[in-house]
Formats: sequence, C-alpha cells, structure tokens
Amino acid sequence: GAKHLWEDKAQIVHDILTTIAKQTSTPDVMRSMFRSLAKGSSTVDRDDLKYAMKLLLASDGLTNERIDHVFEKEFADKAVTMEAFVGARTEILRAAQIRGPAPPGGEQAWWPRGEYDTY
Repeated sequence: GAKHLWEDKAQIVHDILTTIAKQTSTPDVMRSMFRSLAKGSSTVDRDDLKYAMKLLLASDGLTNERIDHVFEKEFADKAVTMEAFVGARTEILRAAQIRGPAPPGGEQAWWPRGEYDTY
C-alpha cells in the first residue's frame, strides 16, 4: 500500500527539521516550533506538540515512549502554553539524556551542545 510513501515523506520532514534545528539553540527551536503550531493562539494542542518533539528529537535518542512519559507528566491539560512548554525543556531533554556544559559554579545543564536561550 501507501504506507511506505507516508513513511518516506515523514523521514524527509524529520531530516529537514533536525538539520534546521541543529543550526540554532534548542530553546529557540522549541519556541519557533510552538509558534508554528500555535498559528497566533496562546496555546497548542498537547498531542500536536508531542508529535513535533518526537520528530525533532528522534535522532537525539528520545524514544516515543520516553517523550510520551514526559508529556504525560508535564502537561496535564490538552492545551499547552508557551511558558509551560519551554519550562518543561529540562525534563524533555533530560529524558533524551542530552547534557550541555556546566555553567560556572553550577550543575551540568540539560540541553544539547551547550546551547542557551538567545531570545
């Protein structure tokens, strides 16, 4: 059937998204992803956001089960705000076991490649 065609299309989207995401910080990518899904709204559907994160982080070791667990734990409501989403990035990235360098006098940060907020 057509299943392989949809899988191929999904792989193309995944490859594009991960390539673009590697060019900027993870928090910036998360905010951009949220804005894209929100289309001007102050909230995003939790399942849409979860699917987008699965596409983004699949190559960084975050399995579907682990992202499902984090979303279940972090987002009780179906509608997720930007503040709640970005606030959960530590848990999302911890689930992916991605760590960045420790800030001066601090614990090692849980985001990839030493990336920090830029806006």
